[in-house]
Parts: sequence; C-alpha cells; structure tokens
Amino acid sequence: MNICTMPSDHMVPGKVKIDQWRKLVTTGCEINFLYKTNKDMVMVRDKDKTENIVQGWFEGTNCRDECLKKHGIQRTASQPGGVSVVTTKHCTTHIAEQGGDARGLGRWRWVVVRGKQQCKTMVSGTYRAGNGWITEQNQLEAIRATEEKARNLWEPSQLWYDHLNALVKQNKRKDAKSL
Repeated sequence: MNICTMPSDHMVPGKVKIDQWRKLVTTGCEINFLYKTNKDMVMVRDKDKTENIVQGWFEGTNCRDECLKKHGIQRTASQPGGVSVVTTKHCTTHIAEQGGDARGLGRWRWVVVRGKQQCKTMVSGTYRAGNGWITEQNQLEAIRATEEKARNLWEPSQLWYDHLNALVKQNKRKDAKSL
C-alpha cells in the first residue's frame, strides 16, 4: 500500500489510508508492504515507528523499515521514499531471513519465509521513484557518494532493475547452496 508518509499524530479514525491499511492487515493479510513511508525510522519519535503504530492491531508482528541513508549528509526524520514490511501471525514465525536495500538507497525490503517441506519463498516490496522525483534525485546523490560513482547515473531506472535482479539472483544462489 502506498501510505504516502507514515503518520502518527493524525492516526485517528476517519483517516482514509490508515483505516484502509488497518482493515487490510487485520483481515488475514500476513505480509504487508508499505511504500513511500517518507520517514527515517531511526530518527523519528518512538510513537512514529512502524512497530508502535501497529501495536495492538494483531499478534506476532515483525516490522522492518528501509529508507535512503543520506551518505555524508545529516539525516532527518523526514525522508522521501522508503519501504516498510510488516509480517503478522504465522508468517512471522516462519521468517527464515530478511533484509533491505544493501546500498542504503531505501528501494526495497524483502523477507524469506519457510513453508512446508522447508520450501523457501522470497517476497519483496519495492519502491522505484519516477524520473525527476526528489526521491530519485536523493538516490542519485547518494550513489555519487559511493564507489559506483557515475556508473549508469543517466539511467537510474536501469540501475534499480540491475540491483534488484542481483538481489534475487544472490538469494537463489544461497537457496541452491543450502539444498
């Protein structure tokens, strides 16, 4: 769900997105991805953290958040983009592994759950900013501050696909080795 800023103070009944999200997650959906949370959860007040917002909605929650970590720039609570994953109930007990955007660009969160006969399934929630969006510009700025420097900077969408493809391939290789 595109939450378009993780709220807290205005999380009162009648706020359409929160009401929709709560209804969705409390009626049987055990893996929930939130997009465009627009928060750096490390920097926000405790009551604004995802795990505290959903507290009491259901049993057995596991919340993980991903945002752009500004390289060399002072971080603030307000942060364009971001992805959160909330697992609930039985799914939480079956988590084998989880992670996020290893480059610190806040583009995805993923979780691997173990099912019957030890079968593993990777589920990923991704956020790809459109061309010219502030989120994309911030991601490009962060990439310029890394060893990747100017590689593919004119094609950020392709870089996004390349990195996500590498993540999926890496998890497939890990799973194949464990057989």
